[in-house]
Amino acid sequence: MKNKLAAIIAAILGIIAMVAPVFGADTEVHPTKTPQQPIHIEADKMVSRQQENAVVFTGNVRATQNNLVLNADTMTVYHDKGNAPETKNASGREKIKKIFAKGNVKLSNNGWVATGDQVEFFSQTRKVLLEGNTKVWQGNNIITGDRIVLDLDADTTVIEPDAEKGGRVKAFFYPDSEQ
Repeated sequence: MKNKLAAIIAAILGIIAMVAPVFGADTEVHPTKTPQQPIHIEADKMVSRQQENAVVFTGNVRATQNNLVLNADTMTVYHDKGNAPETKNASGREKIKKIFAKGNVKLSNNGWVATGDQVEFFSQTRKVLLEGNTKVWQGNNIITGDRIVLDLDADTTVIEPDAEKGGRVKAFFYPDSEQ
């Protein structure tokens, strides 16, 4: 059972690690790394908020990168503003500072699904925060909580319950499950 639990936790880490590119995290270009794939975003409406250095997508938002898909009611992409080199990526474009999506958030990729009320990605700290009725499942296996915090650099995942409501983290593992 401990081996199965460790495998599930490792799978969750892998799932979340794959989420970062969907949010447009700018990575340094290294000869051994594959260049980041393009992100395709569709929505009912897009509004550029130049004073806030933000672009807001609303209504049936769908962001895809390879097989990774993010669905939400709204998604806001915040950019670093400035002419300093640290605010630009390798191609000279503004770096993404933070991405915030809310409302019916669903992340999926190759057989796993993560859902919650909202998700934030912070590119500077490389942390992902999925909050509100969070669930992650693959096949029949599922883990639920109120908040999932992923540190992509430290390769750690913390799933927390809703402490105010006396909740607990719940995990359901099916040893005979194929996934």
